[in-house]
Amino acid sequence: MIAAPASTTARHGVRLAVLLALAVLGCGGKEPAPTAPISVSDVSHLYWALTIDHRGVTLSTAAPYDTITLVATLCDATGAPLAAQAPVTFRTDNSKIALTPDGHVRALGVVTAARVIAEAAIGNIRHADTALITVTADDPPPVLAYFDVQADSTVPMLATLPFVARAFTADSVPIPATALNVAYTVSDPLVASITNGRLLGHKIGHVSVIATTTVYGVTMADTLDIDVTMRLGAVVNVIMRATKVGEAEHPVFSPSEVVIAPGGYVVWFDKVAKTDIVFDDPTNVVAQTALPGTPTGTGNVAPFGGDTFILNNFQSRAFTQPGVYEYYSTLIPGATGRVVVSADIPQ
Repeated sequence: MIAAPASTTARHGVRLAVLLALAVLGCGGKEPAPTAPISVSDVSHLYWALTIDHRGVTLSTAAPYDTITLVATLCDATGAPLAAQAPVTFRTDNSKIALTPDGHVRALGVVTAARVIAEAAIGNIRHADTALITVTADDPPPVLAYFDVQADSTVPMLATLPFVARAFTADSVPIPATALNVAYTVSDPLVASITNGRLLGHKIGHVSVIATTTVYGVTMADTLDIDVTMRLGAVVNVIMRATKVGEAEHPVFSPSEVVIAPGGYVVWFDKVAKTDIVFDDPTNVVAQTALPGTPTGTGNVAPFGGDTFILNNFQSRAFTQPGVYEYYSTLIPGATGRVVVSADIPQ
């Protein structure tokens, strides 16, 4: 709520006090004492996010399964509701849905994944959240009795993991996946995020994923625990770069160091100039099988690259044992690199 403006007398009083303070400081010839920074340890007052209570909804054109009221809540950084809420507005551009400004939805026709957006602002901070609404013509619609989401328990960093949602009636009759909208919440978005039902691992760590759906008035949820592990593969390019100020550009391996998990692979791509790869110890350097069709082999890499036929510009190797694999090129002076194979978080 915006406070009413202060009276003219009060404003003059404040200005006079400020001028007197400046005069005293000027006469004394001393700088004001530094003020302590504002503490942000208490995040209960910070407007961090806006969340809709039902973000994946399935309705029917048949009453009473054709309506739902969405509630949006302003939250702090911990996910808790703010003590002081602000007005929320709802909007949609889909003609198959009737929507009131306070979040009451009514189905007008069959539609898949129509977007309903809620917005709220406090001062100059504005957040929004989106609900997806699917409407079927089922009359009567099936009654949701069981819901779960299936996925692997691990995903390599920088890889994606698909989720498969399943819903059934009490008689074990499946509710079509096309009728489901599933909303996902990730416990730590810095570790992983979800887009269109696929989880992307950002860094090594653990997340809990809550999947929620509301089908014809029945809301159910499922929780999955996912570990983001060391990535399995990496790509190294041969590019032109000056390594010192004033130096002419020359071919280098970029990045010069990659970190992968045991059993992972590295792909080298070189369209700049022919190169080779010689390992200080090629004993545990083996052919990779994760990328069929990509040139591979064991041990050192024979000359390749700089070719008009793109497949001739690739080479790959796999690394089964933990360790540091230093390598260099005999054809490109000064070009060096290394592969770090570790199951631990890189420091």
